[in-house]
Amino acid sequence: MLVKKRKRKKKARGNGVSILLICFVVIALCGSITYKARHLKKQSDEYAKKEAELEKQIQREEERSETLEQQEEYMQTKKYIEEEAREKLGLVYPEEVIVKPEE
Repeated sequence: MLVKKRKRKKKARGNGVSILLICFVVIALCGSITYKARHLKKQSDEYAKKEAELEKQIQREEERSETLEQQEEYMQTKKYIEEEAREKLGLVYPEEVIVKPEE
């Protein structure tokens, strides 16, 4: 009977080591998962920030595009052509008289 008790003690110690090993593996996995989750959260926050910046940039570019379209429409008007002819070329209508101040 002494022999059987010793075998049982050895098996019990073996089971205890196995349980400790399993607990260590589970704790290591939990730690690894927690670390990865924090890393992914940080990365997600960075991407959200970049997305917000890009949305603002898109909005600014759309406003700029709209302004350019309005300017293009204005540049096709007779009024714009007259202004440019007066300023850059010094042209006037035949019935207009130009009076320059004396210096």
